[in-house]
Amino acid sequence: MYNNVRWLSRGHVLERFVECLDEIRIFMDDNKQNCSELTNVDWLIRLIFFTDFSSHLNELNTKLQGFGKSVDQAFDVLTAFEKKLKIYKRDIEKEELKYFNKLKKFYDDLKVHDTAGKDFQKRLFLEIIDTTAEQFSLRFEQFRKFEYTSKFIKYPDTVDFETLDLTMFSWMGLHDFEMQLVEFQSSAIWRQKFIDLRIRLELIERERLNGSLEPQILAENEILQVWNDLPKTFNSLIKVATSILSIFSSTYSCESLFSTMNYIKSDARSCLTDELSAACVTLKNTRYTPDIKLLSSTTQQQKSH
Repeated sequence: MYNNVRWLSRGHVLERFVECLDEIRIFMDDNKQNCSELTNVDWLIRLIFFTDFSSHLNELNTKLQGFGKSVDQAFDVLTAFEKKLKIYKRDIEKEELKYFNKLKKFYDDLKVHDTAGKDFQKRLFLEIIDTTAEQFSLRFEQFRKFEYTSKFIKYPDTVDFETLDLTMFSWMGLHDFEMQLVEFQSSAIWRQKFIDLRIRLELIERERLNGSLEPQILAENEILQVWNDLPKTFNSLIKVATSILSIFSSTYSCESLFSTMNYIKSDARSCLTDELSAACVTLKNTRYTPDIKLLSSTTQQQKSH
């Protein structure tokens, strides 16, 4: 029931099943359960291919997760994965299997008399990869048209107005947008703020990849802070930037919120009111770190009588 939603878990189930394949065969034999698929080479080849392919999808999903990721970062990850699909297809066509480790190991372990079942099933695998690429292309077609415009939040000093797609922001009344953009790009002071911003974002991304980034530091907050520092003279630019920043790059925040709620309002705590539940969820998900020493210093201690 849960694997239909939690497809990361579904991918891990396949990996664990393949790792325990020998033990599963022994268990089925000991219990005299006939499961012909476990000895069918063609079926096992397809199983192991899907296991390797699911691991790549899991990697994509993991990169899309997390707080503070702007929509343009999600575009970069999706674009990279679409290019990787072409590499996976070429890997299958050449039968090198550099990116399908479990499948390669399975072929290497096949005995001589199993060569009849070693029909690589190339056509099936290539069709699966092509179908996946087609689905990605169709699902993100609308977002792909917006890909260049999403870069505006980080590169307002270099974007070309003619290439921006502002149709979805027309309701804001952005009549002065082009003129404000010209004034902004002509000011060395305001351009420098975004040059410095990109330097800070590079350092944040470097620390994130190295695993040394503190959880309260979010790239999205850095971008928003710079836009909030701009004067109201550029109000049309600020409206567009904040609107782009408000676009959810994934459902991770919603899913984590539901998980938190299920943990807080369990069967053992059925007497919680809606107000208390909302307060608990807020405390659980906030990234605000209170200064306990400062708060306690202003409170009188309870002394014994």
